[in-house]
Amino acid sequence: MRTTLRGFGLFLVLAAMLATTLGGASAAHNGNNKASLTGVGAELDATGTAIVNYRAGTDTYNGTVVVRNLEPNTEYTFEIRAGARNEQEICDGVSNNQGLFRCSSVGFTLTTDPNTFGSAAVRLASMDEEGADVATGTFARRGNCRDADQGLSQCESDKRNTQND
Repeated sequence: MRTTLRGFGLFLVLAAMLATTLGGASAAHNGNNKASLTGVGAELDATGTAIVNYRAGTDTYNGTVVVRNLEPNTEYTFEIRAGARNEQEICDGVSNNQGLFRCSSVGFTLTTDPNTFGSAAVRLASMDEEGADVATGTFARRGNCRDADQGLSQCESDKRNTQND
C-alpha cells in the first residue's frame, strides 16, 4: 500500500511539472513590437513607449503604453495603426495628477492584418469626435522569442515577426 501511494504521489508531481512546462510554452511571447513615442502638437514634451506582443498558442496579442508629460487628469486612448484610415483602439484611460498615462489590454485580436500595423499613437479621447494625437511612434519589430530556449516554445510561429527586420 505504501509503495502504491508513493508511486501515485510521484505521478502527481511529474504531471504537475509537465502541466507547468506546457502551460508556459503555450503562451510564449513571440512578436515583440516596440515603439518609442514622442510628443506632437501641443504635447511636444511627451515621451513614452508602446509595446504590442503576439502570444503564441493563444493567437492573441497584449498591448501596453506608458506616456509621460501629458496634461494631468485627462482622458487618452492608445491605438495602433496600419495606414491612414486603419486604426485599432487598444485601451484608454485617464492620466494621473503628474500627467502620466498608462493603460494595457491582454488577449485582444487584431482587426487588421498583423503584417501591416506599423505605428502607435496616443490621442486625446473625445466623446464627439476623434481627438488629436499627442504622441506617436513607429514600431520596431523584435521578432526573436523572449524565451527562445523555453521547452516546446513556438518560436517558429509565422506571427512572431510580422515584418522583416
